[in-house]
This record gives sequence, structure tokens and C-alpha cells, in this order.
Amino acid sequence: MDLRQRLLALPGTSARRLSSREGFFTAGRMFALVSDRTVLLRLPTPAMSHADREPLIGSPVAAGFSWVPLSRSTDGPELDRLVAEAHDAVRRFSRRLPRSRNRRRARQGA
Repeated sequence: MDLRQRLLALPGTSARRLSSREGFFTAGRMFALVSDRTVLLRLPTPAMSHADREPLIGSPVAAGFSWVPLSRSTDGPELDRLVAEAHDAVRRFSRRLPRSRNRRRARQGA
């Protein structure tokens, strides 16, 4: 199974073409960006340190998340683990976000 198929097999994942890359989304947020040579994963900071990678872009959206570049030739089980971690972390974060936005709106409207 190729990388694209493995990403789409994750629950609630969809793909969208972004120029010469393909973005993979879950819960309305992108967690992976795939090109011919690299995979960018949106990883929580603790997972990033385990991946021995420096963040490419610190994300202003969620504190503790960064885009981390990996080679497509990264060891299969290691890449699968990091992809699953990015997917799960983005889903967890997205589940919390709407409730906090709704509370803020309720307070502002009162």
C-alpha cells in the first residue's frame, strides 16, 4: 500500500490537491502535506523531539504543534507511527476547538 492510500485509510481523512502537493485533512484541518520527495506532518512538540527533527514552521494556530519535514524514504513503521500521531493530535485539538469558540461567542453576546 502506498503512502497516499495509508493516509486515506485513517478515519475521517480526505485529500485535496494543493499546487504540486497533496494535503490530507481530518476534522477540517490539515495534518499532512505530501510531495514527490517529502512529507510535512503537523506534529505536537513532544512527538517532534522523538522524530529527531527540527520544526519547519511553528504553527500559530495551535500552541505545541509544528510542521515537521520527513523524507518519503523514512522507515515505513516509523513514518506510519508519526503519521498516526499527527492525525490523532489534530483530531483531538479540533474536537476541543469548537466548544471553546462557542463559549467565547456566548460570553461576548451576553
